[in-house]
Amino acid sequence: MPEPAKSAPKKGSKKAVTKTAGKGGKKKRKTRKESYAIYVYKVLKQVHPDTGISSKAMSIMNSFVNDIFERIASEASRLAHYNKRSTITSREIQTAVRLLLPDQPETPLQPPCPQDIHAVLREMTASLTEQKVEIRSLKEHNKELVAKLKEAESQKTEIDKLKQQLQDHAAKLEELETHKSEVVELKQELKVTQVAFSASLLDQGEGYTGPFNTQSTLVFNHVVTNTGNAYNKHTGWRSGAFASRY
Repeated sequence: MPEPAKSAPKKGSKKAVTKTAGKGGKKKRKTRKESYAIYVYKVLKQVHPDTGISSKAMSIMNSFVNDIFERIASEASRLAHYNKRSTITSREIQTAVRLLLPDQPETPLQPPCPQDIHAVLREMTASLTEQKVEIRSLKEHNKELVAKLKEAESQKTEIDKLKQQLQDHAAKLEELETHKSEVVELKQELKVTQVAFSASLLDQGEGYTGPFNTQSTLVFNHVVTNTGNAYNKHTGWRSGAFASRY
């Protein structure tokens, strides 16, 4: 007697064949601690030892904080929705647990009971409290980074001022060196040209210049250089300080 043909299981029935998860299963979600560690790494990667934190790092911090705020707002809305309802399905409980506690393994669906509902609410409240603490810590950390950034900018401004002063001093020093060289050259010229006067006995031509039997004053008729008119070519006498330049 031939065996009766087996009918295909209906969709949604208990005998329906379910697809098994692929090799390795679903990709594991990152925990809050891992996300925070990645966030800190990205921020520190953008911090320069000279210029401080960059605008890209500030953008990463703001994006991370905004993401946490969105998660808290979503979970707070879901918690308020659950508080208004008198009954919660087991699937909703499992979904809330999976969102708040991603590391916990999934458990088979069980009929809801008040104890489970209160436990989930306590877990959600504890998770929200933990996230608020993390956000407060992130805000403090962001304040410290902003303070360090302002301090770095202030130091950079001071360094720029010092560099400008150094350049000004270098220019003044170079100018002083130039003046010093000019003074040395002038002193050399003064040593070479420092004479009382320059003159000759005769203005031009030839004439009798001695010797004479009587003592007489030597008079230079032709005066070439007579600075300050200290030498009198008529009397042969000179006036003024001995070390004066003529």
